[in-house]
Amino acid sequence: MAILTLDTERAVPKIKTGHFLLNELFFSLQGEGASIGQPAIFVRLHLCNLTCSWCDTKYTWDTKDPAFDNYEPVTPLELKERILAYPCRRLVITGGEPLLHFRQIEALLELLPAEWQIEIETNGTLLATPFIRQRCQLNISPKLPSANNRAKTIRPKILQELASSCNPWFKFVIASDSDYDAMERVIAECNLPSERIIVMPEGQTIEALQEHALAVAERVKASGYRLLPRLHVLMYGNKRGI
Repeated sequence: MAILTLDTERAVPKIKTGHFLLNELFFSLQGEGASIGQPAIFVRLHLCNLTCSWCDTKYTWDTKDPAFDNYEPVTPLELKERILAYPCRRLVITGGEPLLHFRQIEALLELLPAEWQIEIETNGTLLATPFIRQRCQLNISPKLPSANNRAKTIRPKILQELASSCNPWFKFVIASDSDYDAMERVIAECNLPSERIIVMPEGQTIEALQEHALAVAERVKASGYRLLPRLHVLMYGNKRGI
């Protein structure tokens, strides 16, 4: 089953039973969200069901990107062996949209030791299985107007289900006042827990992060939410695999 269709002649790969489509694997620091600054192994999976205009990993889903074909199929067992080579026990599964690979993720979770800390970055449009919701920290990032998506990005029933997970966090990427207004509507409509809300300024440069953070700082102070940066951008710029 094709995951998405774009106006291009390049083929979109299929996610086959028993294999991940692995885009990147690397060891770094968690740059975003509740675990910011924690050492972590990153598994970046291929393909997404959204098309965010400001996405910094378009090479995982945009068939027009020159690097789109740079992925490999790996089994959960093969991926486990490669993950265990790193001196870390925190795993971040990201994308793309990793929950497109939910069966493979469940198989990987069965192979990893129970004491591992597992995070999944998701856009909140797909419902994680009960096993994933119980086992993993879900970093849920509903996409707001500035993302300019073609598809519907806010799905209240799914967000409410995800909010009942064992360890959910909601991370909103903010580029404008209209984004902040939209975020507050989503929080109210879905009854999301305010203590689990993270406001993250959009930006792939230090200058953009600073501009967007300062634009909403006073509103964050009044709301009681958390405002967190993108640490990896501050440290490395917009680079891959670090």
